[in-house]
Formats: sequence, C-alpha cells, structure tokens
Amino acid sequence: MVSKPEHPSLKKMIISEFKKEHDAEKAEDIFNKFMEKGVIVKDDQAYSIPIPSMHDWLKSELKRHKERLRLAKEDVG
Repeated sequence: MVSKPEHPSLKKMIISEFKKEHDAEKAEDIFNKFMEKGVIVKDDQAYSIPIPSMHDWLKSELKRHKERLRLAKEDVG
C-alpha cells in the first residue's frame, strides 16, 4: 500500500526556497534534479516530499551544498 505524500507544496514555493541561495536557472535545475531522484514528487497539482526521511535528507543535502558553495567562494576570494 502506498501512503499519500506529506508536505504538499506548489512548485513555485519550493523553487522560491532554492532562489534564496541561487539564481532562477540554478534553482530550477536543483528542483529538477530532486524530481529525477524522487526526493520531490508530483501528486496531482501539488509537489511534495514523500517521506520524512527524504525531507531530512533534502535539508542535509542543501546544507552540504551551501557549505561547498561557501568554501568555493573563499577559494576564489
């Protein structure tokens, strides 16, 4: 039996969170990569993170990504 996804949200709401750290094109790219990996799923008109562990994984993945960006900026500057 498949349970209904949790944390429903509209695509633009999810992407707006990515836009806080990235430009619009990169935010869309991140969203699409998470869709491909199954971290974000579409249920009718809503997008969601299907299980809490994926939600936690997404948050930790974003944290790691932010840290890599910070380190890259330090290396350049």
